[in-house]
Amino acid sequence: MSHINPICEKWKLPRKVTENEISSVDLPLHLKIILARRGFISDDQIDCLISEIELPDPYDHFPQLNKAIKRIEKAINLNEKIAICGDYDADGITSSALLKLVFSSLSADHIVLIPNRLKDGYGLNNLMVEKMHKESVKLIITVDNGVSANSSLELAKKFGIDVILSDHHNINNDITNIHSLIHPETTPENSPYKILAGVGLAFIISAILLKRYKKNNLIKNCLQLFCIGTIADMSPLKDANRILLKRGLPTLSEDINKGLYSLIKSSGIKNRLVTPEDISFKIAPRINSVGRISNPDIILNLLSENNENNITKLVQECENINIKRKNMCLKMEEEALDLVYSERKEESNFLLLVNDNWHSGIIGIIASRIIEKYNKPVALLTLESEGIYRASARAPLGFDLIKSLNYVKDLLINYGGHKAAAGFTINKENIKLLDKKLEDYI
Repeated sequence: MSHINPICEKWKLPRKVTENEISSVDLPLHLKIILARRGFISDDQIDCLISEIELPDPYDHFPQLNKAIKRIEKAINLNEKIAICGDYDADGITSSALLKLVFSSLSADHIVLIPNRLKDGYGLNNLMVEKMHKESVKLIITVDNGVSANSSLELAKKFGIDVILSDHHNINNDITNIHSLIHPETTPENSPYKILAGVGLAFIISAILLKRYKKNNLIKNCLQLFCIGTIADMSPLKDANRILLKRGLPTLSEDINKGLYSLIKSSGIKNRLVTPEDISFKIAPRINSVGRISNPDIILNLLSENNENNITKLVQECENINIKRKNMCLKMEEEALDLVYSERKEESNFLLLVNDNWHSGIIGIIASRIIEKYNKPVALLTLESEGIYRASARAPLGFDLIKSLNYVKDLLINYGGHKAAAGFTINKENIKLLDKKLEDYI
């Protein structure tokens, strides 16, 4: 069935900027008005935007960073086994690859565990902790996950495994049973590190370790991975993100990380500088495709590989998976739009759509596409196991998904995410009531 895209946007005139919002910085007036509308009002904010400035010492902004670095150094010096626990999206995979690069250069005993989306679900889980215990792991470092893994953190403590929790997702409960927490929410109110994604936190840890062990030659490689993960995760391009991206983006056209360089070339970017748009629409989808519908170790291995023959094989495998993902998305998007039409949901304020046969790794992509057509918060649900559904939710600018999920948390098994992107699981018998309560909330 074909669908006519509804008109979901209204013309909005720019708001009038008052005189006290206009900075005294020596710039043309029309530029200062544009900057004011985008939230840049003070001279310091504008100087930070247009000038090359140094970031403040991260030790002054992350209260438990020093404690975490000392624990990592102890593990390296005592040759304790370290486990990096990542996530299967581009942010989580680049975070994992970044720490793997650093620990390999320091000859640290380490392993990387990224859960398979279909078999293991999201983030640190009990089976992973049990596996790490059997492999004599003494330190776990989570990247881009961990704040909602309470039972797994408790199990790790029971086994005597220290956990450095590095994550940027909303903290919805007290976090206990960990050695240290590296999280943007722990930074001061106006910290430039407040908007870092998971890979940004991994970069902070890595940069300190590389400096301590005099391995500064690897910073460019780390910056490349930072750029991919930050833009792929749609992290705000300001403050620390902007400063580091300005340094890292020009290096993406260099053959520093051979696997990443080949993936960039395979995506059609040749003989020019890589742009943020290239990352968003060409590079990140290829990384996310593997994490969503296949084995994330394929990308992790590619980002760590130096053998040209192996790189060629891995890049081709990524391309094949990406083509498969595109075809699946087309079919699922059509099915989702059919549901909106057949269930007469066009007038709903929150689009809750259910299909038992959707692929859980792709429903987030489809939710984003539905928003483009309807400009409303969307949640797509699919059957995960008997009686239990997994959902990916997305929201337009101005709507806070986490607040809406807090409102209905009694109906959910678990949930987590950001204002604009979140996920949850729910029992089948609660779905109808969830639909009603979300509608009531809005």
